[in-house]
Amino acid sequence: MMMKLLCAAFFTLHSSLFTSCSDWDDHYVEPENQVSDGLTMFQELQKHTELTDFSEVLSKTKLLKQHHKTAVSYADQLNGSQSFTVFAPVNGTFDKESLIKQLSTDSGDSTVIRSFVGNHLSYGITSSTSKTSELFLLNTKRATIEGGKVLGTPIVAGGENISVKGGILHILERPLPYRHNLYEALLNDERYAALGQLINSYDEDEFSPSKSIAGDMVDGEQLYVDSVFDEKNVLLDRVGQIAVEDSSFIMVVPTATEWDRVWQEALTYYRFNPTLDGADSLQRLSAARALLSDAIFSNRIQSSPSDSLKTYDYDRKYPQYHVFHKPFEEGGILHGAVATECSNGTLYTAEKWPFTPQTTYQREIKIEGEKAEVMSYKLCTYHNRQHLADSVSENSYLDILYDQSTKDWNITFKLQDILSGTYDVCVILLPLTVYDPSVQLKSTKFTAEINYIDAKGKAVTYKCLNKDGKKDFLNDPARVDTLVLAEDFEFPVCNYNQNNEKSRISLTLKTGINPSESKKYSREVFLDCIYLRPKESKK
Repeated sequence: MMMKLLCAAFFTLHSSLFTSCSDWDDHYVEPENQVSDGLTMFQELQKHTELTDFSEVLSKTKLLKQHHKTAVSYADQLNGSQSFTVFAPVNGTFDKESLIKQLSTDSGDSTVIRSFVGNHLSYGITSSTSKTSELFLLNTKRATIEGGKVLGTPIVAGGENISVKGGILHILERPLPYRHNLYEALLNDERYAALGQLINSYDEDEFSPSKSIAGDMVDGEQLYVDSVFDEKNVLLDRVGQIAVEDSSFIMVVPTATEWDRVWQEALTYYRFNPTLDGADSLQRLSAARALLSDAIFSNRIQSSPSDSLKTYDYDRKYPQYHVFHKPFEEGGILHGAVATECSNGTLYTAEKWPFTPQTTYQREIKIEGEKAEVMSYKLCTYHNRQHLADSVSENSYLDILYDQSTKDWNITFKLQDILSGTYDVCVILLPLTVYDPSVQLKSTKFTAEINYIDAKGKAVTYKCLNKDGKKDFLNDPARVDTLVLAEDFEFPVCNYNQNNEKSRISLTLKTGINPSESKKYSREVFLDCIYLRPKESKK
């Protein structure tokens, strides 16, 4: 599980990203114990009898390339021409034998590189001065050096700023602490094991042709003499890169029992047509995204975290979603949660999940009439019209007009991103006077059908009934009127992020006026919007 996460990545990182001191004069103070005999870094380490354990681990740890062990050790690397800052812990302060034993396992080098070797090396040169300096370690963790200490770990007396050829050495009283990032915390703490394993399952390597070295063409196929793969996680790409060290996040997670509850709940909202290819995989990924999209907050986009927390998906047009006010106060999403500091943010553990489906992923669906996708229509035409008024959504509506005054028409609209949950299915109709104030006030009489997919993948039609249990709907011709076509209607399967025949959900409106009713009712409809109001499931 940890293998991909722990693989050393410094081959793909530019040294400039990790050099906190690009200007030597700004950060380097001529040390009293400067070495001038031109030794390499590893040669200098070997001079110090108190650093033999650290030197041995370096000589036995091999560099990795694309998750594969190379023949080059870190001792060889420190004998080379690259510049490093090395923080070397003295003998007896760490378990050398355990580290060497770990190196003999399949993933041992990657683990030792990540947690120990890479935690004590840094590209570039950073000296210890009276000023605070920040740097990135080779394992991408942030570190600070100030007042003779590195991450609070003291440098031994006389062991700071030892200059060597192309580098600088600091001798430490003990190893530097290893701080998990948010992703590692989820992977390594059994309280979050199920969530960590879920995220980890979406780790994958993606081949990068631009970074690879091309070889010959064979039978029209490009071969590569050196293939390079980039690590990615399709889930974290969408919700927040909590494995990245140069970012800062706030994340709320539930305890193991509570996670199981909310995970099973989310799965019920993302049941896809069982005949759809990959339906189970789509369900799993969609449910994971739904839960984590509102649980991860980047500190970079927060203006005042104590006042409100916004997610990446926040949109001013829908201010009720993806923002959580007064998060630390009673009733807030982080109130009572236990904070754990990580290397790239803070993890808040909540005994009870502070969200509901209706405040996060089962959002209201509002399809503007003038923007609705018409799938089919018969014996009518439709036109977009504008009317500036607070009561008209987005100041526009759809005018559905009959072809012949004595013929009934029908029109079918596509419903998209419906979850397999419960909704009130509504339409909002405008009075005909919004276009012509002098027109005679008449209701529109119509019927409605919801076309959906059942749990077995079969197309089904539901004939909507009004509050009296009858098929005809009549709007109030004198006001903006919301008509509930189907109350507490449960969709067996969802069509979230789908655009195919097997996932099609639609709403059909039909006029139903016999000749004797022509003077009483209108066949023209001003459709302001179709509105699906999310409801808590009654199961």
